[in-house]
Amino acid sequence: TRFSGGLPNSVGGLKFLEDLNVEGTGELPDSIGNLVSLKSLYLTGSFAGSIPASIGNLTQITDIQLSDQNFTGELPFSLGKLEHLTSLTLDGNNFSGQLPFSLFNLTQLVLVDFSNNQLTGPIPTTVNSHSSLVSLNLDFNLLTETIPSSLLSILPSLEYLDLSYNQLDGHIDDFHLNKSQLSYVDLSNNKLHGPIPRSLFGLVHLTGLILSSNNMTGIFDIEMISELKELRDLGLSYKSLSLSLPSSNEKFSFPMFTYLSLSSCNLREIPTFLKDSKFLQHLDLSSSKIQGPLPDWFWGLGEASLTYLNLSHNFLTSFQGFPLQRLSIL
Repeated sequence: TRFSGGLPNSVGGLKFLEDLNVEGTGELPDSIGNLVSLKSLYLTGSFAGSIPASIGNLTQITDIQLSDQNFTGELPFSLGKLEHLTSLTLDGNNFSGQLPFSLFNLTQLVLVDFSNNQLTGPIPTTVNSHSSLVSLNLDFNLLTETIPSSLLSILPSLEYLDLSYNQLDGHIDDFHLNKSQLSYVDLSNNKLHGPIPRSLFGLVHLTGLILSSNNMTGIFDIEMISELKELRDLGLSYKSLSLSLPSSNEKFSFPMFTYLSLSSCNLREIPTFLKDSKFLQHLDLSSSKIQGPLPDWFWGLGEASLTYLNLSHNFLTSFQGFPLQRLSIL
């Protein structure tokens, strides 16, 4: 059923309603908890206020979509009662407080998106080993403390993990090698420190690995990613890492790269492994102490696709040739 405007308190009388799609304003009435047959709740517009605890009575619901509204307050602990819930998207609101640990015990939950809120505190450490979670997106919040080891080792179905733009601290624990289906990891823009765990490079189906803007240290041997044949996006910028590059005569390339950010990584030269990267869209090698002229092959990089190129704050002596006509940012 599709409504417009606000939701009256009388909506709770629709006890056999299964799908509720509303575009409007106002707050969710407490009577929403009386819709015991509801399976889908989809709100658009400018809803505000808090989510009533009575939402925990919707025991048949599978899909809740409350994205890009003006909701505030804490997430009700009663969300953990929704045993049939498979998708929960609350991104783009102003929710505050901590993540309810009860959510991570729901075994049928596949998609969680709480990005772009004001959530604080730690990520819950209790995770059900029978979880079906495939995608977890918590970026652009105020989450603190360490990334729980259970998040990296227990979730058997996890494919997408985005914890970027928080205030997470501590070391990154080892990723369990059985999680070979994990395809995208973004932990950028936090306060993580220590070395990059080698177990990351056993995740052979990774297409994206973004660790930029943390406080990680040590020497990173770029050859460690040589087994990641599906890798498209790599971000290691703005940290205390030094990259160890392969010698120019080695067979080592990533022809499928679309995004590469290695700013402030002490490269000292243009990496030769870029030579066959014909599909690059974004390349940042700024502040990397690169010296001398650009190699002739450089202007063949992403010739038909490159839109962002940053070579600033280096020691380049020649900038001849410029056929990259699709560039929008240089």
